[in-house]
Amino acid sequence: MYSKHRQPRPTSNRFFLHRRLQRSNFVLRPISRKSKLDVHAITNLKMKVKIKKWNAVATWRWDIPDDDVCGICQVHFDGTCPTCKYPGDDCSLLSGKCGHNFHMHCIVEWIKQDSSKGQCPMCRQKFEWTDNPAMGGPMRIP
Repeated sequence: MYSKHRQPRPTSNRFFLHRRLQRSNFVLRPISRKSKLDVHAITNLKMKVKIKKWNAVATWRWDIPDDDVCGICQVHFDGTCPTCKYPGDDCSLLSGKCGHNFHMHCIVEWIKQDSSKGQCPMCRQKFEWTDNPAMGGPMRIP
C-alpha cells in the first residue's frame, strides 16, 4: 500500500538526505502537491547545527600522571606484579616521599640491589617510604 507521499527508497541519495534533514528537525514538504521534493534547493542551503547534547566516547587530557603503572615492571597497578602468580595475591602498592608509586615486591627487589644505591628508580632521589594516602593511596610498609 502506497501513501500519497511515499518515502524515498533506502538506496537512493534522496533517502539519506531526507533522513539527515529529518534528524536535524527540518520539515520537508513538496514545493507543490504534484512536484517532488526539490533536493537541489535543499542541498544548497547553508545550515547551522546547534549541539544540544554530547556523549563523548573517550577523553584525553594533558595532565594525566605517568605513574599509573609501576615504574619498575611497567604493569598497571590494577594488575599483579611479576612476583605475584595470581591476581589477588598480597601485592600492595608502596609510595615514596618523592611521590612515585611501585608494587611492593618490585621496589623491595630494586632496593636490595647494590646498583640502586637506595634511590628511587624514577627520579634517583633517596627512596624513603611513606604511608601518606594523598601520595598514592593506602600503603603497607614491609
